Amino acid sequence: MKKHIFHPGSISLYLKDGKTRVLADIDHVHHKCREGLIDNIGFLYGMMCELKSTGYNVIVVGKAFNDDLYIYVSGRIRKDKILYRRFTLNVFDNFNSIDGFERANWYMQSVDEETVMEVVEKVKKYMGLA
Repeated sequence: MKKHIFHPGSISLYLKDGKTRVLADIDHVHHKCREGLIDNIGFLYGMMCELKSTGYNVIVVGKAFNDDLYIYVSGRIRKDKILYRRFTLNVFDNFNSIDGFERANWYMQSVDEETVMEVVEKVKKYMGLA
């Protein structure tokens, strides 16, 4: 299995009002590399889908600037880390609300819906979900 190499920058993916939303460190990193932004969105969306299919009630998935991966889940799962493929994910199960999450991440910018949907459709097709 080829090791996944992340592109720099913080990024979070979540659902709000039935739509996939992405907050990213666009001003500092991603504005210079659309391909990297798309690659990170695709990885996170696929990760969210796979984790949901295994029973986790995933609300937010993300990557910190240092490449640490994390998920916010609804409900207590009694783990602070889980394995996903070859990655260790930090688990936060004290999730309050999407609005609170967005306020806490005020420094990141929304990725335009067109870019997000382009990636989501490609990943769905690849995963056989379309």
